[in-house]
Amino acid sequence: MRLDDTLLDYSEAHDTTKAMLALIKGHYVWDWPSKSSHLTLTKDDRDPEGRKKHPDEDDEEYTDRMQMWEAWPNKQARNEKGWLKCALISARVLDCLQTSRENGQSLRGTYKGSRYYFNPKIFYEYTWMCLNQGYGPHSWRQQPPKPETSETSLGSWYRNQALAKVKTVIARWNKGEKLGKIIPVITLDILLGRAPYIMEIKDRLEQAQQSIDDSRSRPL
Repeated sequence: MRLDDTLLDYSEAHDTTKAMLALIKGHYVWDWPSKSSHLTLTKDDRDPEGRKKHPDEDDEEYTDRMQMWEAWPNKQARNEKGWLKCALISARVLDCLQTSRENGQSLRGTYKGSRYYFNPKIFYEYTWMCLNQGYGPHSWRQQPPKPETSETSLGSWYRNQALAKVKTVIARWNKGEKLGKIIPVITLDILLGRAPYIMEIKDRLEQAQQSIDDSRSRPL
């Protein structure tokens, strides 16, 4: 399992949680997110104007675009369900490991020369990455709750928070809400708003490139 500051690819998250699921599958009853329920109850909030044929489209291009238009809700639901499954597995692995530690097991080990130990916060953040559809901590629009400094059992707190959040999100998703609405994901505008200096750097680079181009155009 690997945390990423900005973006986690779904294929990596899928492979990671699939391996974890194989270890704990028999210990839980798995009520997976229901794509059919979600699609039945969700509302298509796309602009109806998008169905109209564009002036520069021929019949074949319009047909192709409409096929993608009609397929999009199912594709989006499939992608969101995948991330929700990853989040559910991650939260339950956190639950399983925390329970084992509470029962006195030492969750430390060495693999290929590296030492490993159970860190509940990492599993908690990984669960939130999945709820954010792969976006990492540096890109989160909605920050997860943090434990109070007076909290005496951090592992138990992270476990309970992760399980409760995933349960709530899946319940809302099954009722038709889109994952990106329940857990708002970062947008380019927000990202640029957080780092306005990016635009300043961009302008300076463009000015520098223009100066280079001007100097090359001058006669020797």
